[in-house]
Amino acid sequence: LLGEGWDSPCINTLIMASFVGSFMLSNQMRGRAIRTFKLDENKTANIWHLFTLEPETEDSTKENTSQDPSQTTTAKTISLVNASEDDIHRIIEEGDITTIIHTAAISDIGACERDPEASYRANVQIPIYLAKAARGAKLICFSSDQVYGGTDYDGPYTEDTVCPINTYAKHKLEMEERVLDMSPDAVILRAEWMYGYYLKKSNYFMNVINATKSVSFSSKQYRGITYVKEVAENMDKVALLPGGVYNFGSETDKSMYEITRLFLDAIGKKITLEDAPPRHNLWMNCEKARRLGVTFSSVEDGLISCARDYNYIL
Repeated sequence: LLGEGWDSPCINTLIMASFVGSFMLSNQMRGRAIRTFKLDENKTANIWHLFTLEPETEDSTKENTSQDPSQTTTAKTISLVNASEDDIHRIIEEGDITTIIHTAAISDIGACERDPEASYRANVQIPIYLAKAARGAKLICFSSDQVYGGTDYDGPYTEDTVCPINTYAKHKLEMEERVLDMSPDAVILRAEWMYGYYLKKSNYFMNVINATKSVSFSSKQYRGITYVKEVAENMDKVALLPGGVYNFGSETDKSMYEITRLFLDAIGKKITLEDAPPRHNLWMNCEKARRLGVTFSSVEDGLISCARDYNYIL
């Protein structure tokens, strides 16, 4: 609204939390607060800019006064993709960290099949490095409902019933076992397919919202899907859980086809819902975490909540 010329010259405080990087656009937003106001000749504007600061290495904070180019100090940001075990140990040791929430992974099943070495590094090795470095910090690692992909009954599945059938799921299960072996107080969350309003990567919510003609889900597949907002809201409770593996997310007694039909009706979207071929259930029983205070809306209610948050239901 500010960038489109919203006219309110009485504004005297502006908090800018925009991701806009253009000087022209950000300056235009600032200008909305510094305009004169005829009813207050002494008006003064307060403008706040919010930003995030990436932690720097110790050397990168030192001023370089040398004229020798070989002595130039460069700020270095370490990505977990390329981090060594020593890098991770140093990051955690220097950060005085009490809780580690590890969500990074290569979760694309096809990518893991094509490059199992990369999958192993991301999905097993990095969490192991974190477990070794944790040293008293609470470690929370995200696993996946994919570990139930080869079970021989329909579910819902409890934590002790696993049968991974693809590289990604096998690596996640190995990660669980090895992390808990090194750090028994660690919490492993077997997460469901998460969704929210996010433009950079597909998820259930966005797939349905953006569909123009039809969507396809199976009346024979049962699985949970979880609003990512509720995941974030539960993390304080997760940090208090005893070490172990927990199914984590929203629950349902309806198939993906039924869930989608109800959701389409709720948002008033008129497209064709096709019944897809059967797929293996990833249907979890989350009672273990729920008994310890980690609660979610049902799958159906979570979708309605997300739709309301983003004004698809008024």
